[in-house]
Amino acid sequence: GYFQPRQASSEPVNIADLIAKAAAVQRLPLFLTSLNEIGLPRPTCLRKGDKMLKKGILNPNIARLLAETGHKDTIVVSDAGLPMPLGVERIDLAWKENEPGYIPVLAEILEHIVVEKAILAEELKTVSPAMHEEILKTLPQGVPVEYVPHVELKEQTKQARGIIRTGEFTPYPSVILVAGCAY
Repeated sequence: GYFQPRQASSEPVNIADLIAKAAAVQRLPLFLTSLNEIGLPRPTCLRKGDKMLKKGILNPNIARLLAETGHKDTIVVSDAGLPMPLGVERIDLAWKENEPGYIPVLAEILEHIVVEKAILAEELKTVSPAMHEEILKTLPQGVPVEYVPHVELKEQTKQARGIIRTGEFTPYPSVILVAGCAY
């Protein structure tokens, strides 16, 4: 694909050239925000025919987190109130009460990773039984579920690769997903 530079008289810049030049100065993840730093103009528009994502996970942080997750790594999908441990990546989707909802976020995450085990808080079964049933229906069939006290679940989140925070206000639905292997 090609970008049309800001200057009207300049020729279009090949994206592969941008990536190669950015990688050469070790700025690949930031190449679109630091083009001026490496001597190239910042693009203002895409040429006709170029595409952007239109399905799948559009959030770049979630897409990266899922792509970087390896076998036995853990990812947490949390409600709005779960404490976020220092040093664990937080991807905060919450923008108001119950938005986005927990189940749609969990379902979408599960579409993109292999899960070999789920860990839930014991308290979920008695305090939020309807949510508990929805989570069990959403998890892939046959995935073992381990129940631990909520205090222990919070302690285990300190080892997670990342936490995806929803706006869910139902108590105790946070789940630790243990990544499986796709082969």
